[in-house]
Amino acid sequence: MIIWNKDFDKKNLKDILKLTDIYVEKRIIVKNNKEVLKYIQGHLEAASECNDFTLQGYRPLAV
Repeated sequence: MIIWNKDFDKKNLKDILKLTDIYVEKRIIVKNNKEVLKYIQGHLEAASECNDFTLQGYRPLAV
């Protein structure tokens, strides 16, 4: 995980994208914690629909 700072977008983003290019299918770029939660919740919902299983003890994330 890379921590954002005020110069990140200008200086580091291109280098990090190049460095992680081999993982482009797995890479996500988010701007805040809410985007992370939305992404994870979307994958949990898709997995439960595709695999037809229930997640015991799972409660939807409040965003």
